[in-house]
Amino acid sequence: MTDIADVDQSPPSDFSLPVLADWRSVYGGQTNVLLEGPESALSAVLLRLKGRLREPVLWKPSSQAFDVPSGEVGGLVLQEVSAMSTEEQFRVLAWLDAAKERPRIVSTTTSPLFPCVARGLFDATLYYRLNVMLLRLG
Repeated sequence: MTDIADVDQSPPSDFSLPVLADWRSVYGGQTNVLLEGPESALSAVLLRLKGRLREPVLWKPSSQAFDVPSGEVGGLVLQEVSAMSTEEQFRVLAWLDAAKERPRIVSTTTSPLFPCVARGLFDATLYYRLNVMLLRLG
């Protein structure tokens, strides 16, 4: 099951309990997080999360193809996953299945990913592996 939260790009200043709980999960947990929203909000959140990911961290910008890492990865950041080719999606999924230790994955998208799954453009298994917690950024 996926947790969904609509939040802005920064932790709340009023520390309201439901939103604060979502940010605690993102900052401190090992849950995979899918961030959905405008590029500026995604960049701001990724900067805040950068120091919270377990080293070593592998960053995969949307402009680069996913190459299977040769060493251990503690955190994986996949930017603009909706732009990943089918081949890349299968490589990511195969790598995750073969990994000795599961990395924490933070993925981003500027467009909703579920419609891509429904149209067969994005692998459903990978979608559910990435989308343990969905945060829609304003």
